[in-house]
Amino acid sequence: MASAQERGLTKLTAKLHAPMYNAFDRQLSEALLRRDAFLDRMICQEIPHLRKELDGKRLSTEANRYISHCLKGLGGKNAAPLRQVSIAVRHDTAEALRAVVEEHNLVRDAFLNRLIVLLRSSDKFLVAMGLPRRVKWNRHDGTQGMATSPLCAIEETISDPFYYLRAACEAQYECGLNLVEFPVELIGLYCYLPDDQVPGTNAYLRREKDEDDLRTLLLDLESTLTPTNASAKGD
Repeated sequence: MASAQERGLTKLTAKLHAPMYNAFDRQLSEALLRRDAFLDRMICQEIPHLRKELDGKRLSTEANRYISHCLKGLGGKNAAPLRQVSIAVRHDTAEALRAVVEEHNLVRDAFLNRLIVLLRSSDKFLVAMGLPRRVKWNRHDGTQGMATSPLCAIEETISDPFYYLRAACEAQYECGLNLVEFPVELIGLYCYLPDDQVPGTNAYLRREKDEDDLRTLLLDLESTLTPTNASAKGD
């Protein structure tokens, strides 16, 4: 059997959340899909969307470290360590991924884990995100219909795998899939996080102080508007 290099491929090593990856791998096997070829195509198709959504944005060093830390802690204190997985992808795919990671200072494995979470889009995840579990036949969101031919439907899905999920996300949150905020437990899957959400940064401390000042102001205002017991009795 020819090696990955002989087939014009290169190895991409990623650290993935073990329970999620194991479930994903089972789904691919049941669907008779070749894991490496499938992930190669998914990564390649999503990078242009990722670059478009992150246009003008770049993770700070602090945000990059924080996301990396959160990724390692996915699943809680007793979670299994991330699983190292080797994936054979085309050189063009690997180079495009490397370029976008460098351009935006991404945590590469956070993007890859996020991609798999979105590819799976379990019912539990979609419910938590407030996104639809199925595409309705009589929808009025401007999205295109799906081919009735099974092979054509598969081809259309492969060419733009997140078409309907992205449309639902944009309608619900007015942003793309790579920027939509996941539940706080999944910060380790973020492609971008502003510094005011990264504990310990100056921006985070300023935001906390501004929020404290606002709460104090509102309490002071409320006290001036609430009648004292004495004045209430006088009335």
